[in-house]
Amino acid sequence: MTAAKTRVYNLIPLLAGKAESVTRLEGSPRDALAAVRESCEFKGSSPSAWAASIEKHCPLPLEHPFRKTVDGLPPGDPLRTLACWAYGAGNSWITLEEVVWENGTKSRPQEEHRDWMRQQSARLSKD
Repeated sequence: MTAAKTRVYNLIPLLAGKAESVTRLEGSPRDALAAVRESCEFKGSSPSAWAASIEKHCPLPLEHPFRKTVDGLPPGDPLRTLACWAYGAGNSWITLEEVVWENGTKSRPQEEHRDWMRQQSARLSKD
């Protein structure tokens, strides 16, 4: 299945002192990823090399909700890159709030991530 639309919150401009608030990005995953890349100081040699670097350095754990969101998408897919970054950066740079799929169904990866983190925390407190 292909993502038709995403909603991403980009905190990079705010954290870099280049904006006064968080930037809300809505549209295709490709457009959201391009806007996130543009806000970065390090952009890599090309968009595809930059995306490959993020996917390599921020792998998604098998049991994580972001992994389930992007299962079946090929490496280099903009949604996969956004999910890897949102997970790998610990939500401090971008958050992946919503995905609207071609068939109209919606996923809320950030909400699922919060629930997953609560479950992990609860497991740790039992030990």
